[in-house]
Amino acid sequence: MSDDIKRSIVDRLAAANVPNTREYVDPKTNLKFEIKLSSNLSDIVRLMTISDETKAKYSRLYIDGEAKEIDSTVVEMCYRLVHTVCAIENDKRVYMTMEDWLFLSLHRADLIFALNSEISDMLLSSVNAKSPFPLVGQS
Repeated sequence: MSDDIKRSIVDRLAAANVPNTREYVDPKTNLKFEIKLSSNLSDIVRLMTISDETKAKYSRLYIDGEAKEIDSTVVEMCYRLVHTVCAIENDKRVYMTMEDWLFLSLHRADLIFALNSEISDMLLSSVNAKSPFPLVGQS
C-alpha cells in the first residue's frame, strides 16, 4: 500500500466525527444522566483499568456502621461511572462520588448495569463509526 493511500485512510479515520456524549433517562425516576467519553484511547484505557488498591479500598461500604461487601466487578463498574456520568437536575450537572455509586449499586443494580451498558455501546459505536470494517451489528 502506498504511503499516500495509507495517510489518506488514517486522516479520514481520525477525522470521523463520533459523538462522545449521550443522555440516558432512568425509566423509574425520569432522572437524566449525561454520559461523556473521551475520544482518546489512552484515556479510555485508564478509565477501564482500576488498581488492586482501589478495588480493595472500595470492597467494603459502611452504611450506618454496618459493612457491606462489594464485589470487585461492581467496584469497576462504579469506577467507570464516577469518571463518565453525571446526573442532570434542574439543568445542573451533579457529579456523584464513588461512595454514591456504590450505595446505589446496593439498591439500583439495574441503573448501574444500564449506564455501564450505555458506555459499552458508546465505545462499540465509536469503533464502528471510525472503522471501514465494523466489528458487529453492521454489514
